[in-house]
Amino acid sequence: MLRKICQIAKYQKIITNGQFNYLLPIHENLKWNIYSEKKKIGIYNCQKAKTAYGDREWTAWFTNDIPVNDGPYIFHDLPGLIITITDNDEDYNFNLIQIKKSANLFDARVKPIIIDWNKYKELASSYYQNPNEEMEQKIRNAKKVIMQDANGNVIDFDIRKMNRDQQEDIRRNNNPIELNHKIDYDKL
Repeated sequence: MLRKICQIAKYQKIITNGQFNYLLPIHENLKWNIYSEKKKIGIYNCQKAKTAYGDREWTAWFTNDIPVNDGPYIFHDLPGLIITITDNDEDYNFNLIQIKKSANLFDARVKPIIIDWNKYKELASSYYQNPNEEMEQKIRNAKKVIMQDANGNVIDFDIRKMNRDQQEDIRRNNNPIELNHKIDYDKL
């Protein structure tokens, strides 16, 4: 048996970059397909559901034992708490580890700069072009810079090599949740 649920999501992606917090509103139309397939995950009786988001297909297992229609990231609006959700390529796997009450949560949405996907791409591209820009500015303004390892030994410092290494790392790990907003760094 298959049921369809359709809701419009309004969630935010929070990006921290140095001293700034950016908030990227996500308005997505999540269309859940709920299946009759069930299984037990830990102590919870769960039911299978699927949706598409960010050019990925996602499989979720939710429980009616906790009647909260929420889950990780932007995934929500099932008739119970999402216990686990994985994309079909298994690049991303969110699992409920613990439920506890906490009053002291860090909230990066305090005084954020609201951006859209175009601004996100601009910021990510700018960071890729010069990942150590803040450090370079501090070095230019300093009279003398000496880098030391944990033992106090002076180390050779090559900011250009650091930039190249970080750019390579960005290209190698370029697998965002939202494949539809993936940046082609090789074309920059």
